[in-house]
Amino acid sequence: MTLRNGGQDRRGSLRLGEPDGSSTVIMIGANELANMVHQAAVDYGVRLDIIVPQSTRPYSAQMIGDSCKHSAHATLDRQRVLTFATDQISSHQLRDLELSGDAMRPGLHALNFSRDLLFLREALCSVGDLSIATPSFSAAMSATDIDIFAQQYGWPVVLKARWTANEYRQVQIVTSRQAADRFLGCADRPSTTEKTDKHRGYWIVEEYLEPTTEFIVLVARRPSGYWVSYPPIEIGRQGGLHSETSMPANLSSGVAEQATQLAVSLLAGIDAVGIAAIKYFWTADARLLLDQIWLRPHGFGKLTLEGCQTSQFHQHLRAILDWPLGTSTLISPVATLELTCEPGNENFLSRVASVLKTPGVFLHLYPHQWQTSGHFGHITALGDTTDDALSIVREAAKLFRDS
Repeated sequence: MTLRNGGQDRRGSLRLGEPDGSSTVIMIGANELANMVHQAAVDYGVRLDIIVPQSTRPYSAQMIGDSCKHSAHATLDRQRVLTFATDQISSHQLRDLELSGDAMRPGLHALNFSRDLLFLREALCSVGDLSIATPSFSAAMSATDIDIFAQQYGWPVVLKARWTANEYRQVQIVTSRQAADRFLGCADRPSTTEKTDKHRGYWIVEEYLEPTTEFIVLVARRPSGYWVSYPPIEIGRQGGLHSETSMPANLSSGVAEQATQLAVSLLAGIDAVGIAAIKYFWTADARLLLDQIWLRPHGFGKLTLEGCQTSQFHQHLRAILDWPLGTSTLISPVATLELTCEPGNENFLSRVASVLKTPGVFLHLYPHQWQTSGHFGHITALGDTTDDALSIVREAAKLFRDS
């Protein structure tokens, strides 16, 4: 489904829109998502350079596959389009990149909505004529702030870091004032590249919800305004972690359509370009609440590699280069399970052969990341229903744990 909504790219001098075999993309962030975008770039004949921002030198970057460090401007002089596979880059670095004259997609204005949860929540009420509900929230500096909020909304409450750390945001359920004191007293300050306003803090506190369904809507949007949405992706939990996803989500068609339209309107309102993941709660009392957004390829969208005619990684390249977008049609109900590092599966590479013998399983490993990210791969399967697909990936994942 596509719609031209009249969005404009401010860098109109960049002549894109048709594949010509000479496109170059610079991707900030070296992780499995960047590697998957690289595979899509190979398919399209696009040069993709992946660089890592250096936290000790804001204006430097390390090119993956190259032992030399380059200044940001020297590295990026060759680029056509700059994009991201991580949120771990400071506003200072982003401003410098935007002023470099390169086409940054998405742009700094849009990125503010995905990087800072407090900014997103406070700004939603002023994005055009949109009416987008979120969980009730407040900025939190201290246990007293949390206690005041809980007096209105009740215990437990949820603490969330304002900024994302790697793929996911730090989240903690707090059940009492004493628990809040203990958590803030022993918790590490959330990982961030930002210098936080001392009057706003590193946390937000929000009402505790019992969501019927927690889900993601993926939308790809071009600078010219065309967009494509994917069927909603349901998020499952194991051990309190977001470890499995399935598509399509178990939602009514009305809820799915409402969530998609809100996502499309929001992305147009902030002039976002590329793939975006918008996370929602559908609550037990029938409220649709927007939780947060990511303006980059996301781990929740990995199942589009096998489950959809155009993956989120291919779609992201098409969108930022202003190429025609691919169809997002679902090939079959699909599920993905993240393979997390747990006691007993440290020697996971020795068990790969057993998993590969499982019919219908697609295995993706990234063993070079398991020590830093806490997971070493994911398993995807198609099925007649999402329950069938989930059953297949769960059984396959057990092979990494069983001796």
